[in-house]
Amino acid sequence: MSLRARPDTAKLPTTDLVIPHFPENRIPEVCPPLDYYTLVPKYASCALIVVDVEHETSEGERLHVQQAQPEMFLGSSGTKSEIHMDSLLTGFWMSVYIGEKTFRTISFEDAVRELTVKSSDTGEEVPNFMEKDRYYTKTLVNETSGEFEDVQLEIWDPDLELFPELAKITIQEGTLGAGDWIYLPPATLHGVSNSRESWAVSVNSLYPAAIETFVEVCSQSNFALLCLEFAAEVGECNLDLINTKEDLRNCLSESAFVQGVVSEFESGRCEDKSLHEMSGFADYESWCQVICETLRNEPGDPEEGMEEYEERKERVNRICDLCSYRGL
Repeated sequence: MSLRARPDTAKLPTTDLVIPHFPENRIPEVCPPLDYYTLVPKYASCALIVVDVEHETSEGERLHVQQAQPEMFLGSSGTKSEIHMDSLLTGFWMSVYIGEKTFRTISFEDAVRELTVKSSDTGEEVPNFMEKDRYYTKTLVNETSGEFEDVQLEIWDPDLELFPELAKITIQEGTLGAGDWIYLPPATLHGVSNSRESWAVSVNSLYPAAIETFVEVCSQSNFALLCLEFAAEVGECNLDLINTKEDLRNCLSESAFVQGVVSEFESGRCEDKSLHEMSGFADYESWCQVICETLRNEPGDPEEGMEEYEERKERVNRICDLCSYRGL
């Protein structure tokens, strides 16, 4: 039985499908055949996504290919991530296929009210994540050395003496098992713990029902974490002309592409989709071939040696061989 049929009881294919090793976790660039088994749920399939590649068909149609997502997360038992905020400030969804993942979350509203620091630029109180690279940290004096050091909030074992502000906010916790699915609104702080080995798939994207929330969050965060760049890309707007919340709102509301996605959502036409369908392709192979071509044309790291170059070339060739995969 395939994952497509029953994610709660299924196992990954155990045929001759060999996944080439890459340090990244991007499904299209690591194991495109998972297109057959990891559907994007209908609740998230009508969404605005980061476009990594634009492909023009022979008929002149422009297809938007998201090559860096979905991402797959393979967690060993006992591993965890500390509380953080994802770049772009969009919402995201995650489907768990194997094992369990426990989330702890803090809403954006609580974060901007209680988890603040003084801005190094303006001196004003701003959300901590804007100053501290997406993680909640404090700069304190080390009692032994007398030097300043950054101390990060450990959400799975919080030090309430160092972080007493936690008493003023609500921390939500929930566990997902195989077959469960979660959605987090724009700019939600979150940490994830794996009590068992787990395998899950996730995408950061913006859903029509959350566009106004995104506009508020992005502007309230002073356009932090590339949220403005994301909006300009999906709305096909001039980034230099977006200076206010109203500019941001108009960029999205006046975009034909954005309104097309909104119309699909509001008319109830959203449905479970494969990854190639999300990008507008009629079949898996043509989608995979575009990804393969892009990987082969990517410039290598000028500092990599010949051995690293040959290894990368071999990995890409093995991925391209998977474009002929036909599923179980």
